[in-house]
Amino acid sequence: INGLESGEIYYARIRSFNESGQSLNSNIIQFLTIPRAPTSLLVENINQESAILRWDAAKGADFYLFEFSESPDFVNTTVEQLTSRFRVLSELEPGVRYYVRVQSQNNSGSSGEFNNHDSLSFITIPVTPDEIIFTDYSQSGVTANWNTVSGATGYQVDVSDNGFQTFINGYNNREVADPSVQIEGLSPGIAYEIR
Repeated sequence: INGLESGEIYYARIRSFNESGQSLNSNIIQFLTIPRAPTSLLVENINQESAILRWDAAKGADFYLFEFSESPDFVNTTVEQLTSRFRVLSELEPGVRYYVRVQSQNNSGSSGEFNNHDSLSFITIPVTPDEIIFTDYSQSGVTANWNTVSGATGYQVDVSDNGFQTFINGYNNREVADPSVQIEGLSPGIAYEIR
């Protein structure tokens, strides 16, 4: 029987026939089609140690099969069967990329085998840079250096001379790719703060 909607209950009956006529209807049987895959897979509220995964309901789904891994090939995965349409992901590591995917299931089967193109990835927020060291001092500048942060794709630098009420020109959320920045345009003999 083709052309049915996913996750829908259908009823069927059967008759036999030949050249002389047809039989009475059989008992009515009920069956449920397999649900479609969940849609609108979304990761939100990402921080250094947790995130929330949500998805839209799939009609006819009794539960969802959730798979979670640090590998895009889903090696060493965590697999859970859920009745809710969300999963709080906790005890994550800062600056690490994670991969998730979800199937819909009911008593008739699942929405299909997992494929890598059905997965979603996200990266947790990296840790705060530490151990800032200043080098190359001059009357109008200094170089700030810090440790490389795992999972960071860049750094934002603020420089102020009044407790970050205002910022030195060009150094308010200044983005740099490397764990170092040359700070220029400073005035001699003034105390500055960096973050």
